[in-house]
Amino acid sequence: MKNQDEKLNALIKEKFSGSFLNDTKWRKLIKALVQNHELVKECQVKFVYDDKIRHLLIDGNEYEYFDYYQKAMESMVTHPITPGWTLYKEIQWINFPASTEEGNQDISKIKGIINAIGMYELEADSESLKVIAHR
Repeated sequence: MKNQDEKLNALIKEKFSGSFLNDTKWRKLIKALVQNHELVKECQVKFVYDDKIRHLLIDGNEYEYFDYYQKAMESMVTHPITPGWTLYKEIQWINFPASTEEGNQDISKIKGIINAIGMYELEADSESLKVIAHR
């Protein structure tokens, strides 16, 4: 019988032809977003195994090895209030909409921050900035 990790790996291999983020790149991305939390008004998350759009909560009070770890984050992803552990490889993409309930979000500045930390697979237009983990 396959364990959960093997099942998740098989699902990713079956559904996607490319993976663009590893755990190290995820940690760098989360750290950069936390350090620039004042720019992040809303961040949406889609997992590989369903179509629900969840929220990645970034408020600046997150700490490495307390909220986000080597392979996962804890209580940072909600839909809307069901926090728990999220493996980075569970995430298909994260999205920063330009327009949020709290007002406009400067996705060009967020894109600049992401580009400054490394090469990420991005999709951007005037409506949103999406970081692709699996395609």
